[in-house]
Amino acid sequence: MQRLDLAAIATRATATIVVALLASCGGGGGNPGVTSADVSSKSTSNTSGTGLPAMPSPPASSTSTAGSISISTSLNGSQAVPTNNSTANGSGNITVDTSTGNFTASVTTTGIVPTAVFIYQGAQGTQGLPVFQLVQTTPGSNTWVTSGKLTSGQTSTLNAGQYFFNVLSATFPNGEIRGQLQPPQAITITPPAVITPNVGLKG
Repeated sequence: MQRLDLAAIATRATATIVVALLASCGGGGGNPGVTSADVSSKSTSNTSGTGLPAMPSPPASSTSTAGSISISTSLNGSQAVPTNNSTANGSGNITVDTSTGNFTASVTTTGIVPTAVFIYQGAQGTQGLPVFQLVQTTPGSNTWVTSGKLTSGQTSTLNAGQYFFNVLSATFPNGEIRGQLQPPQAITITPPAVITPNVGLKG
């Protein structure tokens, strides 16, 4: 009787099982599964580090609120040159937009019939010269206004306290009541910065 070689049978059975397992896992031909090349390509397809495609940066933007400085003064005969004992009085105001240099000015008077109202240039105690003329809003309103744009030189003059309101009359043709303009702080005209959006640039 032929003797069975049990060790050989066991070896062949093990080899058969291994081959079957390899075939079911794709170890042979066909789909090679995930390779090192696949891992490399997936890791380099996204540069944002978040697992999502890199997005373009949002456009830069800038907003600015225009500031202004307002200067008020009282007008009376004691500030006029020469001084007088007029009982008339008034109040004046000038507001300067610090981003453009544009200004508005107004004077309201009582007890006087003005022949003209000006902003003069001159130091306190000097007669000065007219620079801006104000006009009455409506006849008999006693309110006079003007507007304009200060140059850099005029801004420096205003900062130095070298402007004043001067109200002229028939009795005092050089000025019956006057009020010097003294800024509470230095006025600097600074236009807002212009920022161009970087539309289309990627982060």
